[in-house]
Order: sequence, then structure tokens, then C-alpha cells
Amino acid sequence: MDVHPDPSAPAQPSPDPLAVIRSRGYLRILLLAGLVGVPVLIAAYGFMALVTWLQ
Repeated sequence: MDVHPDPSAPAQPSPDPLAVIRSRGYLRILLLAGLVGVPVLIAAYGFMALVTWLQ
């Protein structure tokens, strides 16, 4: 198993960044991050409000 790439092999072109952003998979991950982030935001805000109230 060779872990070093062959220097004589042609390099693969990098994907177009706009195509990656517009892809269906990227949008699904972005939506998932938003759906997870909103409850975390609410919990963090509630925790900070509770700490302030307890002081």
C-alpha cells in the first residue's frame, strides 16, 4: 500500500466552488446545521438568562 501519490500522475482539477455550494448535498447539510443550531442557540440563551437571574 503506497501512501505517497505518484508525482508523474496528472493532478485532478479542483471542483468549482459555486457548483459545490449549489449542490443538493451541500444544501441538505446547511439545512441540517440550521435545524440543529436553532435549538442550541435557544438553550444557550436560556442558560445565560438563568445565570443572570441567579446572580
